[in-house]
Amino acid sequence: KVYGKTIAMADDRIKLVNEALQAVRVLKMYAWEIPFVKKIRAMREKELVYLRQHSFLFSVGLNAVFLQLPYLIQFGCFTTYYLLGETFYPWTIFTAIQLFQQLQQQLTQLPNAVSQLSQSKVAAQRITKFLLLDELDAANTGLTRNSTARGTIDLREASFTWDVDPATLEKNAAVKAEAD
Repeated sequence: KVYGKTIAMADDRIKLVNEALQAVRVLKMYAWEIPFVKKIRAMREKELVYLRQHSFLFSVGLNAVFLQLPYLIQFGCFTTYYLLGETFYPWTIFTAIQLFQQLQQQLTQLPNAVSQLSQSKVAAQRITKFLLLDELDAANTGLTRNSTARGTIDLREASFTWDVDPATLEKNAAVKAEAD
């Protein structure tokens, strides 16, 4: 829940930064840089509040519980064994302690698993929300498959490679570019 709020705040801040970058001319022209920076910083502070809550819950809450849990289980088992009237023998105690240590290794990984599960759940919800959005109408975007608008670059029969040796590059790419 807290992680989801953290991500939502980060999204809002990133949208604001993108807005500032897209409108940098207007910001400069009207000298709105300082108010806009203050607004971005305020959004970052809100985001950090949730990020600190998430970190606190993870580090103190989950780790403290799961680091102490093996000892509490051990204590509970030995107490129950004693209350049942059984006698403690070294081979019984040492075998039980060894088994509890095996459990402890697994339990110490549980907080990380819970955190990863939380993050995966938020990511899956965000992806689902995105995938369920309505499709854009190509006619309204101004983009078509065979767009010949000014300012486009049309590449046909082109191949791309990371190789930097010009001798190995394909020479048969037809490039058509139109300036604005």
